[in-house]
Amino acid sequence: MPKSVREVVCITAIALTAFALVTPMLANASNHADPLRSNLMTLGRAIVQYAHDSNETLPFASAPRIGVDGWRWNMKVRVPEGWENSDASVRNSPTDALAWINVTRSYYVSDAVLEAPGRPAVPERNNDYFNPHRQWARVGYAYNGLLHTYTLSEVVEPRKLPLLWPGYGLVNLEGFAMANPVLSCMLPFTPCRYGSEPGSNGVMFSFSEAKVPEASPFEFLSTDLTLYTLLLNNAKGENTDPHLDPWTKYSLGGPSAYWTSDGPGNAKYPRFFKPDSDFSADQIQSFSISNLPSSSLKLTLP
Repeated sequence: MPKSVREVVCITAIALTAFALVTPMLANASNHADPLRSNLMTLGRAIVQYAHDSNETLPFASAPRIGVDGWRWNMKVRVPEGWENSDASVRNSPTDALAWINVTRSYYVSDAVLEAPGRPAVPERNNDYFNPHRQWARVGYAYNGLLHTYTLSEVVEPRKLPLLWPGYGLVNLEGFAMANPVLSCMLPFTPCRYGSEPGSNGVMFSFSEAKVPEASPFEFLSTDLTLYTLLLNNAKGENTDPHLDPWTKYSLGGPSAYWTSDGPGNAKYPRFFKPDSDFSADQIQSFSISNLPSSSLKLTLP
């Protein structure tokens, strides 16, 4: 091989090696340059690491009820637990500490990673923000509650299944968090797990104060920690594409229905978040949220 050709080959090999080394560094730098995506990734890593340390089992989506068997599946969790000063019985209850948002707090340095930077904060009514027992956190992301006590190895398509997303809309909750969707585990002394018998349906909440403007970019983090963005409310008043939007329709700037499909035991679950789905063209239905429990950000707390 002529010397000049060998030099070109050598230089090309060096350039390709350098590119391979620099590309992931640039991707990481991009994530760090965007605090919103960086926070989402940090929280996702905390949840996955918690699962690795817990026999591959993902955390509770809901807090257990106090003194009785069951789950507070339709109620928010205080973040961190016990920050309110007004009710000692609630403040000293351990149940909020067991939910996903609090049980993973030892896996990151600061509660600031829970916030979606640059998005408005929405407080609860009549909460003791002016005299807190300790500082509350702002939370901008919701956990896929169908993963409640599910194992990582059971997820069929980790790259396609959302782990976290802005499930309250493009806002931050002040001092509270909630999984969305959730398993509506209403029966005591029965398993609360996706696909359990007697199975619980999955429920998605729409938050009345959180609007979704047309073609809003929503960031998602998949179960294998892949970040991606989808434009929601991008169907010009028609039904959305069920592969690209968990909500079926939007009305007055907010979601009014969501896509479902059958799950184990013929129960209905939000299609976009089913952990056993391969996300092929399974049976899709539009399910109205009008008959669900109150989905306002001003939910009454126990």
